Amino acid sequence: MSAELRLDMTRLKALPRRLKIVLAVILTEVIVILGAYAVETVVDEQESRVAQLRAQLAQARRQSAELRRQIDQYPELRRRYAAAGDKGVLDNPNAVKLIADAQDMAGRHSLANLHYKVEPQAVAGPAQEKYRIGSTQVSFESGALLDADAMDFWDEVLQSLPSHYHVVEAGLERTADIDADLLNNLRAGRSVSAVRVRLSFQWLTLRTPAQEGP
Repeated sequence: MSAELRLDMTRLKALPRRLKIVLAVILTEVIVILGAYAVETVVDEQESRVAQLRAQLAQARRQSAELRRQIDQYPELRRRYAAAGDKGVLDNPNAVKLIADAQDMAGRHSLANLHYKVEPQAVAGPAQEKYRIGSTQVSFESGALLDADAMDFWDEVLQSLPSHYHVVEAGLERTADIDADLLNNLRAGRSVSAVRVRLSFQWLTLRTPAQEGP
């Protein structure tokens, strides 16, 4: 192989001077191109790495900002929690008191024959959660003389609730006309009704495992 190399070197030395210069220029350009390609590859890799680091830094800054926001909100969240406790959101619903109060309200607003139904609903949320949403559906049905009496009853019942609620149904249905017979019965002190009243709502509270029992 060394003999072949010496032969090639001999042939190379035998080349005309101008051709040697051309070959040297070509070889130089190839070296420059290869060097530039290598440098460009390294630069691209570094730019990609810098972009990744910038993305990680931006994510860390967002997480830090979110943490600061939560820390800043903590006093307000504690205040809301205390307010919710004062309002009864964290207490078990006292349906007995609600029904007793509603019966008094019905008497004040001249509602006749108040009927009620209390239906505890399944507690929503995973069992391992610290708090879960409890719901009790309460329904009232009665007669009333005037629409305004029924609406005043609705307002008073809902405003008396110590926690959040969701109205399922609030309906009025005319069952009789206010005529002479109805007015005579009213003057005689008899129970009269010209409107059928229906009110149904979900009474929402937060429950803890201790409140739900074993």
